[in-house]
Formats: sequence, C-alpha cells, structure tokens
Amino acid sequence: MQTSAGANQLLNWGTITAGLSDYAIDSVGDSNAVVNFGTVTGDVRLFDSGGSSSFTNQAGALFNMGAAVMADSLVND
Repeated sequence: MQTSAGANQLLNWGTITAGLSDYAIDSVGDSNAVVNFGTVTGDVRLFDSGGSSSFTNQAGALFNMGAAVMADSLVND
C-alpha cells in the first residue's frame, strides 16, 4: 500500500500481480495516477482524499482486472 498526503504516481513497465488476498495496486492520497505499460493482474484500489484517481492502460499493455477496480477513471488505449 502506498499512502501519501500529496499526489501519487506509478509508472509500470514490468509485471504487478496481486497476492492471495491483497490488491495488485493499493494507493491512498490527494490524487493517484497509474500508467501501465506492462502487465497488472488483480484488484486495484486508487483512493483519493480530495483529488482524483486514474488508471491508464497504454497500447500493448495488459490489465487483467480482478473482481474490484476502484478509480475515478479507467482508460484503455
């Protein structure tokens, strides 16, 4: 889990996979942005405390969504 009083940004070029009972990505802050160029598998929670949150899956990237995805916007290029 990533927690911050400010903005959080994650640029993924590799592979992120959830554990057995955990999130692949879990981020809390004023605003959260994930840009995926690689592979993300599992649940994603981007909780913003006043700003906005976004998950952008770039062309050629793979997002294997779990049962729960929490974000203000989800873009699949």
